[in-house]
Amino acid sequence: MKTIYIRISVFLLMSSLCYSQSLSVYEASKQIFSSRAMGMANAYTAVAEGEGAVWINPAGLSYPGGSYSYQYLDYDGLVYKQKQGHFFYNRPLGFSSIKWEDYNDNTLKMTALGFGVLGNKGISWGVNYKSLSGNIDGKKIEGWSSDLGLLFRAFPSLSLGITLKDVYSKNLDIDSTYNLGMAGFLFSNTLMWSLENEYNTMHGRVSTTKLGAEYVLSDSLTLRSGVHQSRLFFGTTFNLSLAKFDFSASNDPNDTIGTHYTLAAKLGAGTRASHYRKRYALFKKSSYAEFSIGKNLKQGKSEISLFGGSKIGSNDLLSLIHLANEDPSCSGYIIRVGSLSSSISILGFIEELRDELQAAKDNDKKVFIYVEGDAGLSEYYLASIGDVIIMPPLGSFGQIGLQMEIQKAADVLEKFGIKTTVFSSGTYKSSTGLFSKDLSAIEKKQLTDLVQETYKDVMQKIEESRTQAIAGLLHVSDGKIITAKKALELDFVDQLAYWPEVYSIVDEYEEGIEKIALSHFYPYRQPSIFNLLNRIAVLEVDGPIMMGMNSTNFLFGGSSTGADEFDEVVDSVKSDRTIKGVILRINSPGGSVLAADRMYEAVERLKKSGKLVYSSMGTMATSGGYYVAMNSDKIYANKSTLTGSVGVISKFTSLATLGEELGVKRTSIKTGKYMDLYSSNKVLTTEEAALIQAHQDQYYQEFVNKVKRSRMFTEEELYSVSQGQIVTGKQALDYKMIDSIGSLYSAIDDMAKVLEIDDPNVTYVRKKSRFQMPGYDSGVLSKFNMFRRLAMFKEKLFSLSHF
Repeated sequence: MKTIYIRISVFLLMSSLCYSQSLSVYEASKQIFSSRAMGMANAYTAVAEGEGAVWINPAGLSYPGGSYSYQYLDYDGLVYKQKQGHFFYNRPLGFSSIKWEDYNDNTLKMTALGFGVLGNKGISWGVNYKSLSGNIDGKKIEGWSSDLGLLFRAFPSLSLGITLKDVYSKNLDIDSTYNLGMAGFLFSNTLMWSLENEYNTMHGRVSTTKLGAEYVLSDSLTLRSGVHQSRLFFGTTFNLSLAKFDFSASNDPNDTIGTHYTLAAKLGAGTRASHYRKRYALFKKSSYAEFSIGKNLKQGKSEISLFGGSKIGSNDLLSLIHLANEDPSCSGYIIRVGSLSSSISILGFIEELRDELQAAKDNDKKVFIYVEGDAGLSEYYLASIGDVIIMPPLGSFGQIGLQMEIQKAADVLEKFGIKTTVFSSGTYKSSTGLFSKDLSAIEKKQLTDLVQETYKDVMQKIEESRTQAIAGLLHVSDGKIITAKKALELDFVDQLAYWPEVYSIVDEYEEGIEKIALSHFYPYRQPSIFNLLNRIAVLEVDGPIMMGMNSTNFLFGGSSTGADEFDEVVDSVKSDRTIKGVILRINSPGGSVLAADRMYEAVERLKKSGKLVYSSMGTMATSGGYYVAMNSDKIYANKSTLTGSVGVISKFTSLATLGEELGVKRTSIKTGKYMDLYSSNKVLTTEEAALIQAHQDQYYQEFVNKVKRSRMFTEEELYSVSQGQIVTGKQALDYKMIDSIGSLYSAIDDMAKVLEIDDPNVTYVRKKSRFQMPGYDSGVLSKFNMFRRLAMFKEKLFSLSHF
């Protein structure tokens, strides 16, 4: 606390600003407008964060973030009757409008529009357009000028900035001037200092120096101070979560005019300084990327729900790791592995994640993995790729195997008078259905082969990564559970420790190396002009496929893909000449027959427009998911991806028996024999059941015909894959259902080669949320090379024919 008090005292001793008491065009064009900047004596050119950058240094508009503020730049009317305005920015654009009026009834309205570009080597630039209109001393003012700004982040802790003021002007009699600054960031960005030289010609050629500082006392309170000549400055920011308030004051002990105050109210996230300051620089410290996965993981894109919280999508996580792999300042990974799903379906994603981490190791990056608590097959499959595996002393290890449990509940419901009839087109299509008949011997064998084949591939990968554990794996292959100490003896893990000790273990290998969040390796840069016209779009198919728009469950999470929205996205991509190819990223179990067929036809439109279309299967692309994928020019899947399930299934539920037992009497008045065909208050006749089955078989035949046409199968090959069986990616390759084993990035790299694009700008096409504060740029055609953030909501039910 003593140190904090000393620093606050230092702030209170610093300060500056020179203002005149009547309006002038020269003063207006050179003025720095920002309550935050004033708290630092306007020594802000090398900082240029936030909405004030549009006036101070437009290069700062390139920094990620966004906000709106209304600022009173002479709060108590000490010098001007009115000096206030609106400020808005959302990377890379900024806009501001300010009204001035002095006590001589001179008025000025100033408007600024700015644009910033984030460079690839720590250099950003920006330009603005400033218009001035009004009346001064009875003379009408109407003109404009432009500033050019540059920012150079040599190191994460040092930034240089220059603003060339009024490099061009029209109808305004003003000279070009400059502001040159340097800023430093200390103590994990809690302390910032700024030194600036200002050159102006208002009272002859004059060069003055300003000094400012900012100290983040807590998440809710920031203090500022500065000095310019004999004027002292002080400022503060109060962060109240939903809004921020900036306050500043300045006073010159040699001036009797009094103390000048400013006040600003802000909405929005503001500049995400903590992210880009650490990573956006020409020279960066080597760091380890840290992240945790467990219950916070979902397949596809990320989402937020009320009770489910925020979940990182598998697509987004893979993209972040891929970006970190390309960053030479990333020395490796520290991964905290919680409880993962024990389902066979997650193994495809873990395989992809392992491939990215193996690529990191091939580039001499080290991987530390901490397994939290208990480790089963899913957790150890991921952990085994690590160079160093750490486990808590009281953790446990076991269940290194797979189990698929098939439940059948039709007989249970019949005891309550509820009869379910399942209509299956494809021999194996209903094998895993809850309300279908008991497993036949042939169905059980097919599922057994699936589980055994997957287990064999997973164990082979584990043994390749962790050769010293081969003997020990035999010890637990029957599913037994052992302690962490025994796991250490069997070389399953390298050290026993709790999470707080992990950093110390990492330091034993590379002492003092920085550890930062994986998200900080997101490259804050904009695509170059060369690859801006060579984009590869990624279209995501997540969850059940249905009619209508995409939806997510706002309360509990979970998403679905709507055919209507897919059509809209395809049409926008189809007409975009900058997009040369499209990757369909599929994590879907299937869904509505009609919706999947519409999406199949949408892919056909994409191909006819001249776009190259590949499909990348994630954890699962079964039934309708495979239906959509098979119209691609090329299909990729992981070895453990679940795919196939070519068939159609639906069910009819009759409540007639239950109704009779409860005393419900039914009278049907209809205009045709089959008008009550789908009424749940009757029992299906044999004729009606045959009618429904025949109708469904038409959908099935259409599916099968498209499989044959798309994959160029013979009749014999077609029969062997079209009976509704689920297969692994490896089996699908053997059956010629896919073209290659490979991850999302295998598909992207291969497409880039075919298109002869050396550095493609990969663009995730996601529809923008209707409710969005400035700064949360989740937009349509989100231009973050291989990355996207979060969010989407609502889910629907679908009926009759399902895949």
